[in-house]
Amino acid sequence: MLKTLFGDIHSGKLKRLPYLGYSLLISFLAVLFFLLIAAAIGVVEHMIGGDLQQAQEQLQEDLSLPAILVFGVLVITLLYCAANILAKRIRDTGLPGWATVFIIMFVTGVISFLVSPDVSNILHFAIMLAFLLIPSNTFSRT
Repeated sequence: MLKTLFGDIHSGKLKRLPYLGYSLLISFLAVLFFLLIAAAIGVVEHMIGGDLQQAQEQLQEDLSLPAILVFGVLVITLLYCAANILAKRIRDTGLPGWATVFIIMFVTGVISFLVSPDVSNILHFAIMLAFLLIPSNTFSRT
């Protein structure tokens, strides 16, 4: 599993069903991570007496640099894993993996900035769904 998420950067391929499974795993881990952060904020808020503003200030004081570093490392790790499995799935369809991932990221980023994040999210979902439905070696020259 770790080899699939972190390894085979340049030559790995991923079929449709494993791609779906790993995508769902990464999504689940991201949701779990953000729920844990929300729970931590809620616990501190309850300990302080229900003042959300004071709870946020308390967390900011106590956990500023370590929390930012842990949060940053976890977010970058999840983004890298998601991009790596997408690149593997794209490679399996016969397209260049990382180049296509960077193009997708650029286009969705531009659309998010110029149009709306909602439109960008819909486009990103449509692209992910397309690569889930496209059979292996569809775009290969052989």
